[in-house]
Amino acid sequence: MANPEEKIAQLAPSWIWNIHRCLATDIAINFAAEQVDPATRIQLMASTLETTASAYRMLAEGATNAAKIIAKSSAKE
Repeated sequence: MANPEEKIAQLAPSWIWNIHRCLATDIAINFAAEQVDPATRIQLMASTLETTASAYRMLAEGATNAAKIIAKSSAKE
């Protein structure tokens, strides 16, 4: 049976790549970006990056919480 560290190592890649962007929205944003002035294009790009960063922060927070739960659980054994 795998220890907690091995379990986390096995699951980590799925946590890292768990954010799936929507191709339809990406295409729509890219199309819209081509149709607007440069200032608006920059705002659209910034908004997209901020959204992605927020999603990764939440994944990191969830991974931290999971690690704490596993550590606490394995300490009891």
